[in-house]
Formats: sequence, structure tokens, C-alpha cells
Amino acid sequence: MTVSTIRHKDMTVMAQLYKSLVRPNLEYCSSVWSPHYTKDKAMLERVQNRFTRLFPEVTAMRYEDRLDVLHIWSLEERHNRSDLIKLFKIIHSFTDDPLPAVLQITTHRCTRSHDKKLTK
Repeated sequence: MTVSTIRHKDMTVMAQLYKSLVRPNLEYCSSVWSPHYTKDKAMLERVQNRFTRLFPEVTAMRYEDRLDVLHIWSLEERHNRSDLIKLFKIIHSFTDDPLPAVLQITTHRCTRSHDKKLTK
């Protein structure tokens, strides 16, 4: 599907289509494959940047401002969020994956804290 096949090009409708059709392909297996090189991150971010420039109302804005107007997170923010969700699932035993070797759940107990603190 291309943008020219869509008749109603409202920003909110297009943002929903982008979130449901395009972004899942960009984030496929992001918990397993996360780009480490800056050029790979920039290549993925360029797709989203090009999408945000489709609307004349926001073309003159900076990229970050366009994301705010369209209520879209940057791909870096989405990767960080997925990493935190994965870590939460590991800590609370919602998955069978082991805790990474570089992290340990601390045994130090404070009076005003929880027992799920991590240390390197």
C-alpha cells in the first residue's frame, strides 16, 4: 500500500496506519535484534522521518516536534521501552529467560524499598 492509494490523508488516520502497518516491520524482533551501529539506527529512523514529512502542516517543524504533534515515539525510545519491558518480565518471572549475567538482584534490604533492585 502506498500513500497515493489512501484517499483520506488526515494526520491522525495516517499516524494510526503508520503505527499499525509500517512500524511493526521496523521493530520486528527488536528484543533480539537491536541495531548497535549509528548508521543502522539512522537508516531505520529515516523511514519514520520521511513519513512525518508527508503532512504540509508540520513539514517546517523539527523532527522531534513532528513526532510530538503526531503522537509517535522515536524508534530509539521504542527500543528502550521494549528493553525495559523485557527486563521487567525477567525480574518478575513472567518469562523463562534468565537474568543477564551482568545484573544481580540485590540482597540489601532497606526499610523503605522493594526487593527488586538490580546491581551491576
